[in-house]
Amino acid sequence: MDRPKQKIRSHSTAVKVDTRFLRGNAADIEGTYQYFEMYKHRLQTMRSLLLDNILSQWGNITIEKRVLDAHNSDESRDIVITGTLYKEMSEKPSPLKEFSESKVTYATKHDKSLQSNVVDTQMVGTNDEKCHVNEKDYLMVEDEYGSIRIEGKCLNVPKMYTGIIIALKGHLEQQTGIFQVRDYLLLGLPAQTPLPNRFA
Repeated sequence: MDRPKQKIRSHSTAVKVDTRFLRGNAADIEGTYQYFEMYKHRLQTMRSLLLDNILSQWGNITIEKRVLDAHNSDESRDIVITGTLYKEMSEKPSPLKEFSESKVTYATKHDKSLQSNVVDTQMVGTNDEKCHVNEKDYLMVEDEYGSIRIEGKCLNVPKMYTGIIIALKGHLEQQTGIFQVRDYLLLGLPAQTPLPNRFA
């Protein structure tokens, strides 16, 4: 039996047209962060607005510039850290997890040997009425430089959600690395422009 002739792959030359797609370019590096710049800008803008509330509510208190600076603070006195809240939810729906746990096997009409392998195609975890809040859920606060886990009796974990810009007053337990929150401040809603009275 004759062996088939080995095919030789032809070579082509590429023309550099747009430098945005070159590896190592600043645009490529920024692209790896996806939404980082948007969240960073949002946090920086709202953090400066929170500053007035912090000073009026808590007076003269140390306000750390970064969340991770809490590690360098004295455990015996309260400080303030600001950042974006993140809620770790163990029961949060995940399409990839549901797909990997599903019992879906495909069979074609034309291949009778595969038809015996058809099983229940109901997806696991697609119950819309399922509660996604769990007692194992916990909160973290993060900024551009890092994140830190937070706990405190004043925090109502089931009622808090990811994305809130928040100021936290408390101290870091050096042994556990968890920031113990004694009080917190939210920015609230901006002043609303009244609608024009069309009957006046």
